[in-house]
Amino acid sequence: MHNALAILHSIFFIVSSTGARVVPPHQSPSLLSPTTLHDKCTFTLWHKQLYNPSSRSTSSSSSSNAPPRSKAINYIQINTLTDHANGLIIDIAHLRPTAAFHSYSKISQNQVFAIEGLLDGTNMTVRAPDSSISSSSDDELRFESDGVSWTSADDHVEDKERREAWCEVGEWDSTNGMQERRMECAFPCGKIEKEDNDDDDMEEERIELR
Repeated sequence: MHNALAILHSIFFIVSSTGARVVPPHQSPSLLSPTTLHDKCTFTLWHKQLYNPSSRSTSSSSSSNAPPRSKAINYIQINTLTDHANGLIIDIAHLRPTAAFHSYSKISQNQVFAIEGLLDGTNMTVRAPDSSISSSSDDELRFESDGVSWTSADDHVEDKERREAWCEVGEWDSTNGMQERRMECAFPCGKIEKEDNDDDDMEEERIELR
């Protein structure tokens, strides 16, 4: 059993020990196609890639005549997480240090963005592969939460309503030296169980006094 207040205070961002600030749920526009999100957590993720033509990917062809391949550096930003199962919106941005408020976090294969302390002590993590920007897998973000894993590359898969977790990915908006896109993601979210022990004890006391 979990006490709802204890659960909310246990939610924190991996780089900060500050308690989460929970704000009232509100209706926000979403690109998610499923209409039933009663058992899901959802979030908007901004994905930014910076690349430098002088950086060479070691995974490119060994041929000296092969064209150079730029290596992307991946950054993401997640500001809020909506817990539809419990009717909450968790303000992730306020869990970051003041200097890093609303900033992007660098991710790679080994550098993981994580939200820890979700229901039953579960985490949600995001990572990115280390590869060339000209490689199709370079655009892929990989997610995991409580044994459920999914990628941004799964966006083309049909029938999202039957899947446990997914992301709907927008188009890249490119400028000189960088590109950015937005994605809306969903994954399973447990429901906080209410504590009924106190109510039962009070009822027993009332019966004894009669």
